[in-house]
Amino acid sequence: MVLNKLRDFLKNDNVFLSGGAGVGKSFLTIELIRSYRIQGKIVIALGSTALSAFNIGGVTLHSFFAFKRCQNYDELYYEDRKQKDKLEKLKRILKQCDLLVIDEISMVSTSLMEMIYYRLTRSGFNGKILLVGDFFQLPPVINHKENQIQNSLFQNTLYAFSSQAWSDLKFINLKLSITKRTLDKQFYEYLFYLRMGEVNQEILQFFKKMLISSKDLLGYMDEYTLLCATNKKTNYINAEKLNLLQGEERIFKAKTEKLDHVLDDKIYKQWVNGLNSMDELKLKIGAKIIFCVNNKEENYYNGEQGVILNFVKDNECEYILIEKNNGEKLQLKVYEYTLEEYELDKNEKLEVKVKAKFIQFPIKLAYAITIHKSQGMSIDKLICDIGGIFEKGQLYVCLSRAINPNNLKIVYNYKIPFEDYFLRILKADKEVKKFYLQEKFINLEENKG
Repeated sequence: MVLNKLRDFLKNDNVFLSGGAGVGKSFLTIELIRSYRIQGKIVIALGSTALSAFNIGGVTLHSFFAFKRCQNYDELYYEDRKQKDKLEKLKRILKQCDLLVIDEISMVSTSLMEMIYYRLTRSGFNGKILLVGDFFQLPPVINHKENQIQNSLFQNTLYAFSSQAWSDLKFINLKLSITKRTLDKQFYEYLFYLRMGEVNQEILQFFKKMLISSKDLLGYMDEYTLLCATNKKTNYINAEKLNLLQGEERIFKAKTEKLDHVLDDKIYKQWVNGLNSMDELKLKIGAKIIFCVNNKEENYYNGEQGVILNFVKDNECEYILIEKNNGEKLQLKVYEYTLEEYELDKNEKLEVKVKAKFIQFPIKLAYAITIHKSQGMSIDKLICDIGGIFEKGQLYVCLSRAINPNNLKIVYNYKIPFEDYFLRILKADKEVKKFYLQEKFINLEENKG
C-alpha cells in the first residue's frame, strides 16, 4: 500500500514527494497526516500559500515560522530581535513535532528554504520532514529586490532544491506517476512530455486539433469553463455571462470574524486574498458554478460543477440549491474557512487555535477561472485560453486540469502560427529539468520483485 510505503521511508529519512498534475499528491499527504495523528503523533502541516495550507488543513509557513514579510537572513535578523517570545514558543513547538509537512514546495524560493532550515537547526527539531510538490508547476514568486539578493547569494538559482539547506536535509525523492484525473492514456503521456518541456509534431498536432476561434468563445461558455492567465479577463467573462441571465441578481457578502485581537490586519487580509473564495459572491438562478473546496461530508469536491436551481431561506439560515453536473442535487450551506495557528496549552501540549474566520459559500461562477486558482482542480469541460501565459509551467498546469481530452478546447489571439506560439510559451525551466533528470526518484506505486 502506497501510504505504508511512504510511512516506512519517513521512519529514517526526510522525503520529497513529487509527481505530475492529478496523480494524488495532496490526497496521499492528507491520508498520511491523518494516520500519524490517529497514532497520537504530532504533525505540523504547512502550505507555501494560504490556498495550499487550507487544502491540507494546515497554516502558512510564513505565519508558523514567524517570517513576517522577511525575504532573507538580514531582514529576519532584525525582525527576530523584536519577537523573542514568539521564537521561544516556536522552539518548544518544534521540539515536540514528529513530522513537518510543507505542501506546494515549488513556490518556495532558495532563500526561503534557507530561512526554514535556519529555524529548524536553532530549535532542537528532531522530527522528519515531508516536502510535497511539483517544480514543473508554479514557480516561486520573487520580487525585484529578492531577485537581486538571490542572484548574488545563490548564483542565479531560484528553487528550493538549489539551496544548501536542501542538500543538508538529505531528502529521499519519491514520486507518484499514475494519474487519477484522466483515463485517457495517450493524453496523459502527452501531458508528461509537456511537463518536461518536450514536444514533437505529433503532440503539437494533437493539441492543434483542439483549437477554436475566439469569436466562438462565448457560445461555449454555457457548458465549458475557461481558464486564463489574468484576473481581469476572468472577472469580465463571469460578469458578462451573469448579466445575460434573466432574474434577480443575489449578492452574498462573506462574514469575517477576527477572534484574535492582536492579529495583524495585513496578515488577515493576505490570508483572505489567498483563499479561493469571494468576498462578494454575485449569483443568479441558472448560473453555472464551480466548487472551490473538497468537502467529503457534504458530497462536493474542488473542481466539480453545477447549476443554481434556487435560493432557500430557512429559519434565518440561507442555502443555495444546486444541481451538480452528475444530476445530484444538494442544499449548499456556507463554509467556514479558519485561519489557524499552532499554540501550546498550559501543559505545553500542542493545540490548534483559531485566530480568524471567513464564512462564505464555497463556490464561484464557473464561466472563467484563473490558471493560478485552478490548482488541484479536475475540470470536465475545459477551454484553455493560452494567450497571455507568462509563467514557467503555466501551460502545463492549464492543460492538465482536463479530465477528458475530447472535452478540451484551446483558444489564443495571436497572429503567429499555433505551433510557434505553443513552443514559445511551453517554457519548462532548464534548472528544474536538470534536477529531475539527475536525481533518483523511487516510484511509490511500483511493486518490487
